Amino acid sequence: GDVCDNCVAIANCEDHDAMNPATENDLPEYPGAADPCQTPWEGHAMIGDACVSEGAPVQLPGAAGPVGFGPDDDWDQDGLRNTIDYCPRQPKPLELCVDEEDCPEDSTCSDGVCNHLDPDGDLVGTICDTCPFVANPEQRAEGGAELDDPDGDFIGSVCELDASCSERPNPRPVAHYPISVGGYCCVATWYEKAGPLEPNGVHDPNGVELLPDCAGYGEGDCRELPPSVVATPGVVEVPPGCEQALADSDLPISQRVFMDVSHPLVNGDVDVWRSYECLLPPLDQDFDGVADACDLCPFAFDPANQPYVDGGGELWPDLGKYCNGEYHPKFACEP
Repeated sequence: GDVCDNCVAIANCEDHDAMNPATENDLPEYPGAADPCQTPWEGHAMIGDACVSEGAPVQLPGAAGPVGFGPDDDWDQDGLRNTIDYCPRQPKPLELCVDEEDCPEDSTCSDGVCNHLDPDGDLVGTICDTCPFVANPEQRAEGGAELDDPDGDFIGSVCELDASCSERPNPRPVAHYPISVGGYCCVATWYEKAGPLEPNGVHDPNGVELLPDCAGYGEGDCRELPPSVVATPGVVEVPPGCEQALADSDLPISQRVFMDVSHPLVNGDVDVWRSYECLLPPLDQDFDGVADACDLCPFAFDPANQPYVDGGGELWPDLGKYCNGEYHPKFACEP
C-alpha cells in the first residue's frame, strides 16, 4: 500500500503498473518467496530505485517537487509539497484551483492545488486521519502518532468509542458499498440493523425498544442509545459529505446496499469489487457504546458492561451479565 511503498508514484513490483495492476493471485505464494519488489535506491534506502532517473529522484508532470522527504519535495507526486500536503504519502487526483470555491467542500486550495478533504480542520486529510471528524492535530507532531493511537488500531484517542478500551485494538472494519466519501462508507449502520434485519425494532435484553431519540415515548417504553454512539459518524448519521454524495448519485436505491461480487456494478469481477472498499464505524454490534473488543456481551445492550454474578454470588469478571445465567442466549431462543 501507499503508506509503506518506497515509490508511491511509479509501480516497482515485478511488471505490474496501472495498465497491469496486481491482484491477489499475483502475491508471493509462500512467505519465503523471493521479493523482486521495492528495490531501494543506493543513494537513499527509503526511496525505491524506480523513482530515480539519471542518479536523482524523479519529478513527474504536475508534481510540486521531486520524490523525497524534504519540505519542498513531493513524495507522492500529487502536486502538493510535503509541507502542505494533508496526506503526504497518499496521492490524490490533481485538481487545480485559484481559491476555495474551486475545490470540493472540506477541501482547501493550497498553492493552486485542491488539498485532501479535511472536515475537522486539523490539517490531516480524511483518508490518513486517525480521527477524521474530530480534530486531533497532535498526530502530526514527531512521536505524536504513538501518543494519539497507543493501541495501533488507526483510531485516535479522542475518537475511541469507549475510552476504557483505548488500549485494546478495535479497528474500523472494511466493507464494500457503492458510494463513499474520503474512504468512509456512505451508510448508517444503525438503520442497516434496525430496518431489514430487525423489522420489529431493536431491543435491550429486557425487551425495551432502543432508539436514538425516545421523545414521545412513555417512561420505560424506550431506551436511548448512548450519546457517544449517536455522535459517531456512520452509525445514526452518514459520515460528513455523504448526504451530498448520495443526493448527487443516480444509482437506484435498490443498489445502494452492501456489495458482494454479484452486485450489478461488480458483475463478478473481484478486482472491481475491491475498488469499492470503504470503512465502517468501529465495531459495537449492540450499539451500547462499549467497543466489541472490551464488551463482555458484544451482542447484548448494556452500556454499563456489567459482569456476571452467578446464583451462588460468585463474580465472573470476564463474563457479562446479559449473556449468561438467565440471559444466556439458549434461554432467549426458547419459545
